[in-house]
Amino acid sequence: MGVRGPRCLTWSSTCPYRGRVARPTPPDGSVARAELALERLFRFAATRTFATHQRDRIGIDVSRAGYAVLRCIDDVGAPALGRIARSCAMDPATVGRQVRQLEADGLVERSRDRHDGRVTVVRFTDEGRAVYERIVEVRTEYLAGVLARWTARERRELVQVVDRLVADLRAVPVDGAAAVRGTG
Repeated sequence: MGVRGPRCLTWSSTCPYRGRVARPTPPDGSVARAELALERLFRFAATRTFATHQRDRIGIDVSRAGYAVLRCIDDVGAPALGRIARSCAMDPATVGRQVRQLEADGLVERSRDRHDGRVTVVRFTDEGRAVYERIVEVRTEYLAGVLARWTARERRELVQVVDRLVADLRAVPVDGAAAVRGTG
């Protein structure tokens, strides 16, 4: 079917897997440059400098994973632990640890789902909602400064490209060959 092998995670527009076929990495080096750029971005995002700034501004240390859990609660309302894990692309044990820490910090509370007592849901406390809103404010202010010299069009394009990248990262399995094998 035109599949080259497991390392081929670049896709043409006409294929049986999600309507696409795996093709070799382009020879122009663009994929390697994209990987390097993303690695620099992720490394920068993982620095303690911004985490320290955020902690100093909001008065509490919330990890990136903890923030992802808070974002999920804001998006969904009172999600079950499993939904948080899926939404945040975290394993359930990690979600459990994050929720326990957020609960210990007084930011969230767990309770039984009123429709299904077997399911545990997570909600903001009043303090948790306030902390989450302060985190969003700090992050938005910082990003506004970073993007201050970008045009409105460039900011829209950034959102489109990042959204597309995230969708493709979720859609294309890490083992692309296994996914293609599974379609035959």
